[in-house]
Amino acid sequence: MLVMVTFLGIVPQARFNPEELTITSRGRLFRPIGIVPLSPTWSSYQLDARQQAAAIYLFEPGISVREQLTVSYQGLASDAWSRSIRLLDQERARVKARAQLEAKPDSGAL
Repeated sequence: MLVMVTFLGIVPQARFNPEELTITSRGRLFRPIGIVPLSPTWSSYQLDARQQAAAIYLFEPGISVREQLTVSYQGLASDAWSRSIRLLDQERARVKARAQLEAKPDSGAL
């Protein structure tokens, strides 16, 4: 599985450790098996305030993006993805309902 990750510096000379990011899915902990930097600042592991560094993370198969997952970094954890899943499901339902309405034949047409 590929995941784009962006680190954002909040204070000057903010340090980050890309290897500490993990994902928990279906009760299993996943660590990155590969990281492809996209930003030239990535290799310094340091950011100025409001500076970003992005990379593509490679994880082994088994992470389910259709279910709740938790992203952890340096002792902090976020399950914000579960809210995103709900929003995606709601939007899918709206699109499906709209498509079904548009597909209905007009009963007044000859």
